[in-house]
Formats: sequence, structure tokens, C-alpha cells
Amino acid sequence: MSEPSGLQPQRTDSGLAESGPAEPDAAPVTSPATPDFAATGATMFRKVRFPLRLLKSGWFWLWTASLCNLAAVVVLWYWVVVLTDGWWLSAVLQFTPRAPFAVPSLLLGLLSVRVSKWTFACNALAVALVCGPIMQWTWPASSASSATIVVDSETTPTADGAPRTPLPATLRVISCNVADFTGDFDTTVAEVRGLAPDLVALQESTHDGGALAHNFADWFSARHGEFWLGSRYPTRVVQAVPTIRFGRWYHVSAVLFRVELPTGPILVCNTHLQTARPMLMRGGVRSWLNGSWQHFVRKNTILRQTEAEILSQVVADSQGELPVLMLGDFNMPTTSGIFREYWSQWTVAFDQCGFGYGYTAPCFGVPGWPNGLPWVRIDHILTDRHWRPTRSVTGSTNGSDHRLVFAELEILPTAVASPAQSNSNVAEFPDS
Repeated sequence: MSEPSGLQPQRTDSGLAESGPAEPDAAPVTSPATPDFAATGATMFRKVRFPLRLLKSGWFWLWTASLCNLAAVVVLWYWVVVLTDGWWLSAVLQFTPRAPFAVPSLLLGLLSVRVSKWTFACNALAVALVCGPIMQWTWPASSASSATIVVDSETTPTADGAPRTPLPATLRVISCNVADFTGDFDTTVAEVRGLAPDLVALQESTHDGGALAHNFADWFSARHGEFWLGSRYPTRVVQAVPTIRFGRWYHVSAVLFRVELPTGPILVCNTHLQTARPMLMRGGVRSWLNGSWQHFVRKNTILRQTEAEILSQVVADSQGELPVLMLGDFNMPTTSGIFREYWSQWTVAFDQCGFGYGYTAPCFGVPGWPNGLPWVRIDHILTDRHWRPTRSVTGSTNGSDHRLVFAELEILPTAVASPAQSNSNVAEFPDS
């Protein structure tokens, strides 16, 4: 039997045909999808497993260690170069070996050569910071002021119209702490003679046993206490800087000498400031825990700062218009905040024209450290505006616990003294 018109069979989900009025086409009706928990779980596991694999990889730990090491080196640079004496720990670090701080960076750099170029670059930067500014690598300063000025000294008159005395080309000076001749002084003397100086300043030279008179028999010389000055030109003691008390001892920090050059007199300040060694020797776990080490470091820093302030003031009061050289054992590197505060207006000869590290101490006598391998430059030659350093080197032998420091200085035309300057009154050290 035929079905009524207008009715069409339809199939339900059960597969049975039903008859009903024709309807326009509509979107198929679907039932909600069943969640695929298996696929979702696998995806989440893969996402969690990636950082787990990363944590187990050597690359991750190498990169993390390199970043931490670089951050530590930057902090060390801040302590040693910027903060310096402003904190007890950074003050101690001024006088400790700094080369060992490059060892972790070198080891991490070797491990990262074939792993990652970025990790290697990170460690290379850390090594550069340690071997450069932290260890005080020095490049010759390049500036217009270091250019040679040619002056016709025989025809150019002085300010008062008098003929100018011909200028010596250079003045060659040496400073060395001879440790009271406990080392091999003959080695030091041989190195001094090889540099052919015009002026030699020695510290800790009290008990020479005639060695100075024998080796500098044809020189002019003067002495006060541990300070000895020898020169090819006449020299004499002018003034001793007031003593400073460190604990139970009184310390003479410097002696001013007057040297009569052909161009006129100059003042030479032979310097030996108090050592920071006591604050290093007080260090230890117990003293650190109870705070006594920190207190002693701050006290020692204040005393050394007071000594530097007094010396700086005495030199400024005695200078007048005379050219001045300061040289000797300052017992502090040029990165020290105390050094910057009181001698930043002076020119450090090695900083101006030296090359390398130029370490001068200690050469021997440090337990656990190899002899002949100094790690800090605490001996300096400083010049005022009347001089231009043209060359500076430090010694290479270990005749004392300090290596000598040498500088070749050009005397500027302003250093030529007028008759008034030559006869200027400078307080002399009283005879004793």
C-alpha cells in the first residue's frame, strides 16, 4: 500500500524508518564527545617530562653554574674595585691573592667548550673580569698629556728672564723595601745597577752592616731610621712625618729628603706606611663568629686612613713650589679607597706607563703560597705636576720580600727652579 503524499521515510539513530512530514535540511545532531583521557594524560606527561629531562641534563647544570659563577665574579669586582675599604670583608680582599678566583671560571669554560657557545662566552667573560680589573692588569695610559714636549732648554728663558739651566733628559728613580737585609741583598743590588738609577730610596734598611756604604760608595746619601736615600746629587734629611701609634708601637710613616738637582732642589718623600698584615693574621672562624675580626679590621683601616691623611697634609704643607716625588712602600694597592682619597691627584708612574700586573709583594714567607710569586702591588712611585713618567717597571728578582719599582721621569720645564725657589726655606729635621 502506498504511503500518503508529503510523507517521507526517515531513519532514526536506531535504524528504524519513520514516516512524517518533510522538513528542511538541518544541522546534524551529535551527541557530546567522550573525553579521551588517555591522550590527554600522555600530552601532560610529555610536558612534565621535558623539564625533568632538562634537570637531568648536564647542559642545564653547567649553564646554571656558569651564571652563578659570573654573578659571584661581578660581586667580587664590586667589592675589590668599588667598595674597597668601605666594608671589612672588601678591605681584607684588597690584600689577598686574586688569581685563585679565576679557577672556577677556567674549569667551567673547559667543560663548556663542546656544550654551548653561550656557556663558554659566559665563563670567558668571568675570566676576563678576574684577570683584568680584579687582578689589576695595567695598560699604559694613552692621552695627550703623555706626548713628548720638545723644549729648547738652552735658549728658552725662565719666568724672571734668566737663562735656563739645561734640563737633564730624565731622572731615573728606584724604590725598594729591603726587609732589613734579611734576604739576598746582593741580588737586589745587581738588579738596581742594571737599571742605572740616579736616585734610590730604601725602606727597612736599618741594619745594613755596611752594605750600603760599600755598594754606593761614590753616591751622596742620607738616612733617618729605616729610611735611606742615595743619589748622584747632594741630598739631606728635611723632615720626618709625625709618628702614629699602632698598638704598642709608634710608627714613622715617611721622611722628606731634599735633593739638589742641576735644575734646582726637589723634595723626595721616602714612604713606608703601616702594614695591613695584622688584620689578616687575626682572621679565623672563631674570630669571625664572635665579631672580633670585623672589629679589628675596621680599627686597622681607620688607623691607616689617619696615617695617610697626616702624611698627605705634611707633604702638601712642605711642598711649596718645589717638585715632589713620593715613593716607597705604601702597603696598599692603588684600588684602595684610602689611596684614592689622598693620592688621586698624584700620577702613579706604573699606572701611567707600566704594563702588566707589576706585583711587588710578598715574594716569600707566606705559608701555603709559592715563593717568588707576589700577588699585590703595594710599592709605588708618585709624581706631581712637575714630572711626566715615561717608563716604569717592577723588579723580577726576589732579593727581598718586596720587589723594587723603577720609573724614568721626564722633568717638565715648570720644574726648573728660580733662585728664589732654590733658596726657599724648608723646615729641616733637627739634629739628634
